[in-house]
Amino acid sequence: MHHALYTFYNIIHIGKVPLAIAVVKNLNGEKLFISPFSQILFESYKNDVLAFLSSRKGLLDAMVLSGGEPLMQPEFVMELAKLLPDIHKAIQTSGYAKPEIYRQVISHFDYGMQDIKLVDRDAHKKYTGVYNDWILENIAYLKQSGKPY
Repeated sequence: MHHALYTFYNIIHIGKVPLAIAVVKNLNGEKLFISPFSQILFESYKNDVLAFLSSRKGLLDAMVLSGGEPLMQPEFVMELAKLLPDIHKAIQTSGYAKPEIYRQVISHFDYGMQDIKLVDRDAHKKYTGVYNDWILENIAYLKQSGKPY
């Protein structure tokens, strides 16, 4: 496991449909932006979010994408990560995605955080409604990827 000294702020919160930016701060703790976008549908303001973050190049030190679930919007997540090549990027995810999608998305990030609800396959299905096969495969991939986690 690799350790890095970064202060992360929850910049993007991605849910199934809505996406809301909480507070964007730099490492000095200065608030750069507070979202007026909560409860607006993702596609309605995707371009505005991308334009805003693009305009802040050089002001952001790091970003963390979390959820909801970032893997529910893989194209947007990858587009956003590519837009900000000069800052440290982390993703927090449940890992519930097809492994090929997970690998594509995680390749755009410097740091991966993945939670795991239950290891037992049947218990996971009982309590979450889905089997954990993809989740376990994806966390195994993250562990061997060489990325800090």
